[in-house]
Amino acid sequence: MGAADRPRRQERPATLGDTAAGETALTAPEADLSGTQSPPGSGHSTEGRAGGPPAEAGEGGWRRALLATLGFDALARPAGAHPRDQARDRPWRRAGLAGLGVFTASKVGLAAVSASAWIGDQGPGRSMRQVARLWATQYDSPWFTAIAEHGYQRAADASPAAFFPLYPVMIRLVTPLCLGRPWAAALLVANTALLAALVLLFRLAEHELDRAAAGRTVFYLVAFPTGFFLSAAYNEGLFIALLVAAVYCLRREHWWRAGALGALAATARSAGILLVLAFAFEYARTHDLLRPRAWFRSQSYFRTRAYVRARHLVNRPSYVGTHAVRAWQKMLINPLFAAIGVTRKSGPIDRDRESGPIDRNRKTRADWPANAHRRAQAAGGHPAEPGPRQRRAPGAEPGRRVRRPGGHWGALAILLIPAGLGAVMAADWFAYRDPLAFSHTQATHWGRHPAWPWRAPIDAARHPGPWFTEVWAHNLLELATVVLLGVLLVLALAGPWRLRRDQMLFPLLGAALLVFMISFPSRYTHDIPYPLLSTSRIGLEIFPAFLMLGKIGGRPWLDRALLAAFLGTQGVLAAHFLHSGWVA
Repeated sequence: MGAADRPRRQERPATLGDTAAGETALTAPEADLSGTQSPPGSGHSTEGRAGGPPAEAGEGGWRRALLATLGFDALARPAGAHPRDQARDRPWRRAGLAGLGVFTASKVGLAAVSASAWIGDQGPGRSMRQVARLWATQYDSPWFTAIAEHGYQRAADASPAAFFPLYPVMIRLVTPLCLGRPWAAALLVANTALLAALVLLFRLAEHELDRAAAGRTVFYLVAFPTGFFLSAAYNEGLFIALLVAAVYCLRREHWWRAGALGALAATARSAGILLVLAFAFEYARTHDLLRPRAWFRSQSYFRTRAYVRARHLVNRPSYVGTHAVRAWQKMLINPLFAAIGVTRKSGPIDRDRESGPIDRNRKTRADWPANAHRRAQAAGGHPAEPGPRQRRAPGAEPGRRVRRPGGHWGALAILLIPAGLGAVMAADWFAYRDPLAFSHTQATHWGRHPAWPWRAPIDAARHPGPWFTEVWAHNLLELATVVLLGVLLVLALAGPWRLRRDQMLFPLLGAALLVFMISFPSRYTHDIPYPLLSTSRIGLEIFPAFLMLGKIGGRPWLDRALLAAFLGTQGVLAAHFLHSGWVA
């Protein structure tokens, strides 16, 4: 067997037990994506390369012991160290434990802030219930609870229309469980959604990056300077959970689930409509619609008939002169069909049989000739297990990429997303006789008007206010948020941390969310000196930027610097928020 005939052996990523410093790392991609272990002899065992036990991490033993003591056995134990782990991988259990751990850590931190925020306060004492209620009665929170109690009432003032209905509806449903206290129901819904968002984001980040980057991603999200809003009675946590769940379904090609989740996201915040772009891009990418030549090659029957008809056309004797016809065929017809993958002698060219199906997990073509399985079995070996997109249907030939049955019916699921926004417009019509009341109210009461995306950052930089004042601090926080998110999205496209080609959905969605956020600024006036109003809070929804932050945060010095800046700023802002101060 020559070197060109052997299937390419995929590199085995490091496992948790292989890291010398106790850092978590990515397990085998086959176990992560399909939920099963690789076959024996495939070179992807969760044990050592030679089939021995997993390597021990001497310096990280204390960290694994601590995690095991706290109950996080899935994170503390090296992959494959337990017989149950050898039988099957449990990525959702691992994501649940990681999300619960970060959620618990964030609650401990906010409890410490809630206790220490009153140092120097000379007012009367407060009960724990009063302090807890402060997290549900500040600024936007009373709007949600009022809508949950009374609905969108018909009145001349359409201010409630600015707040989308999904979060108030969930508050209304949970209120009986909280003994009729809407503020408690608002906190319960927000924190439950936050836990779901952390679990889903960890699973998505582990699926796309690795386990260590996934842990950093979810921790950076809650540690962000305005991350405490995810625990307050706001709808950011609910929207992030729906957004991440929809993107995860898109990446797994569950189109109808993604459409349904996108419809719910569109009823939670207006930015949910941007999932239409994400859906269209991912569907076109997975069906080769972004590459017309590749799509045309897949239509083998049409190629063959087109070639036959073209050959019959150029050979008809009614043309002026045989030499002119042959020259036209040589100069135009043959190069055209050669460009789209058709030749006269061999008919349709099956490029997949020549160089193998596209391995989108590695951005290159895997070495999967048509008879790779037969040669490997004849030699007594086991070929590498194909990825989720190269898994063969029963009776299919190796090396041929087989689509799921059903044609393009999944594309119709994209219509569910604008249907969610249509439901919000219908509610505004019945309440205020204005289907765009949510937009008009933002312009009337909060000064938000559509503008070019660069106008608000320029205004914030030109009018920051006197140094070390409240206006200056707010504009600095908002502008720094926009710059940080923009830089992270650029790094997803270029640089040493850029994402793979099949992951371009994330910078696309992140850029759409960022542009949408700054395209409706609060126009600068002396009464409203905040052009980037609430940008630092709304920026939490741009989770692709946090994915990139988790990817580049592997350097210890950068990770510690980010956590020091994030957590220090969040403590100050959270204490200010508890004192009824406006943050975002």
